Amino acid sequence: MPGAPMTSLCLWAGTLAGHDLWTRIRAAGRAGFAGLSVAPAELDAVLVVGDEPRLRAELTRCGVALACLDPVASWLPDPVAAHPAHRVHAAMSAARCLELGERFGITLLNAIDVTWRALPHAAGAHLADFAARARRRGITVAVEAQVSSGIPNLAAAYELCLAAGPDVRLTIDTWHFFRDPRNRIADVPPEAVGALQLADGPATPGADPVVESTTGRLMPGEGSFALRRLLAATAPHPRCPVGPEVFTTPVPAARAAEVALRARDATERTLSGAAVAGQSQTTLG
Repeated sequence: MPGAPMTSLCLWAGTLAGHDLWTRIRAAGRAGFAGLSVAPAELDAVLVVGDEPRLRAELTRCGVALACLDPVASWLPDPVAAHPAHRVHAAMSAARCLELGERFGITLLNAIDVTWRALPHAAGAHLADFAARARRRGITVAVEAQVSSGIPNLAAAYELCLAAGPDVRLTIDTWHFFRDPRNRIADVPPEAVGALQLADGPATPGADPVVESTTGRLMPGEGSFALRRLLAATAPHPRCPVGPEVFTTPVPAARAAEVALRARDATERTLSGAAVAGQSQTTLG
């Protein structure tokens, strides 16, 4: 296995979709991840049943931290989810998301659009207000582009970031990035990248991007995406959550750590290759 890269390896929840938070925490710890993402509804449920002490103890025991609250949909007021799976996220208020982030020491919130419609003209102002409220709690907001959403590409996400303030960042999900032909690696502003979700895919897109996004992703380095070039261009800083978001075939909970370890190995190989590519570019430059 390559040496650990100088990034904060994060197990994004999609890699173990269908497994509960407790299983993902244990799998992340056994596979050597520094952190994992968690949905607001999951943390809210922990508090409702009085499991906060258990959660804090399990995180400590497994040696992982909650790296990102993901996804946050209610930065846009009263979002109506286009897909049933997003309704639970749309139902979590912006205020509650901020409370949860502060309570559990989560310093990054990932904002997405779940309406899958053109954003209202006031979207930038809404995000700016949400980001300002987050900032007062020591939390950074990042914006993720998703091909089927009202934030379909890098340009749309970055426009929102600029409208919302200088400290609002980008979350780049590489599957979505490479599935929109308008995105170019040269256009990625490295200083604006706040999180990276790594997945690979075949050169030819599937017929339905929604289906492919959740069933057709490949582990980093196992497809045709220029992941190493993108990583070399973005040069993620040590505190930037970087890790796999690869929706895989469901496995029993007892095998979740195997999936996490495979995803970590693939991520580290890709990161190491990107570091070599970056050094070569610097030498040639």
